[in-house]
Amino acid sequence: MNNNFRQDIFNFLNNIPTRKLDGLRELWAELGYDQANSLISTRQWPTSETESLAEPPRVIASTATNGDFRIIYCRLNDSQLRLTPQRPIINRLIQDNPFGLFIFSNADQTAYHLVNVKYEQPLGSTMRRIFRRISIAPGEQLRTATE
Repeated sequence: MNNNFRQDIFNFLNNIPTRKLDGLRELWAELGYDQANSLISTRQWPTSETESLAEPPRVIASTATNGDFRIIYCRLNDSQLRLTPQRPIINRLIQDNPFGLFIFSNADQTAYHLVNVKYEQPLGSTMRRIFRRISIAPGEQLRTATE
């Protein structure tokens, strides 16, 4: 990755807490994803999951080829960016969106988690999901996120 591109990505990531959803959209456009803006219905979801959300999840970008890889944004209904509500929401979303990146923010959109789900099957056991998370917030170094 060339240093100018890396610096551009770092700048996009660093500006997300101040630019909020616009900053997220700009980042994915810079990375070559198609823009999207479709809400995901939570009508059939349990109350415990919908109460964790400030608004319904929305697809904000997808791959250009077939749209199978989606970037889904979820704004939590809490000033803190807690891990506890994220897993059940991802487990619900993954049923219709098995390939994607899930972005969570706190209610005021000052802290973000980018969550990727990796599938792993250790020898002789069943398939399991590994949740890999990158944090974006003021004061974060963002080196791993940039790379």
